[in-house]
Amino acid sequence: MTIVKNKNDDDTLLVLARSMKHIKSMFPDCDMFIHPYADFQYRAFVDRRDVIKKMKSLITDMEYTDFTDIRDVTLNSVYSTANRDCYVQFIDERVN
Repeated sequence: MTIVKNKNDDDTLLVLARSMKHIKSMFPDCDMFIHPYADFQYRAFVDRRDVIKKMKSLITDMEYTDFTDIRDVTLNSVYSTANRDCYVQFIDERVN
């Protein structure tokens, strides 16, 4: 899931996801729409204050110490792959 500014309304943010359940789990009352050919096909405009409130609660209530603690097997695989790819791409910048 990603969140970006709504270019047409400063009071709402555009929430995008590859899975409908990711948006609905965070913002269950939102009106979602689908952009069928987009990378992030599930979308919703959400009030900026609601996004801030949700992000604040996620950070405040965070219990995991590492992204590998994520229970969703698919997401864990995606994050592990992304982490490995970033490690390889930036290996020359590691401190020896």
